[in-house]
Amino acid sequence: MSGSRRFNNREQMNQTADTTATEASAVGDVPSSDEGLADGPTHDEIARRAYHLFEERGSEPGHEWEDWFQAERKP
Repeated sequence: MSGSRRFNNREQMNQTADTTATEASAVGDVPSSDEGLADGPTHDEIARRAYHLFEERGSEPGHEWEDWFQAERKP
């Protein structure tokens, strides 16, 4: 076993904890879900618009993504 080192469970846990702490602190700079996003429509508003577009088209299935993207663009 010369030249190699075996980790025990405690050392492995400490390395994992260190990595997680670093990643968490890097994410700390990301704005929360209610900061800076109030300009656009909410998920529920987009869903209502998309459903309205679906109904206007005669409730024809198969265009869900088109309806959703159009609802996102619609003021």
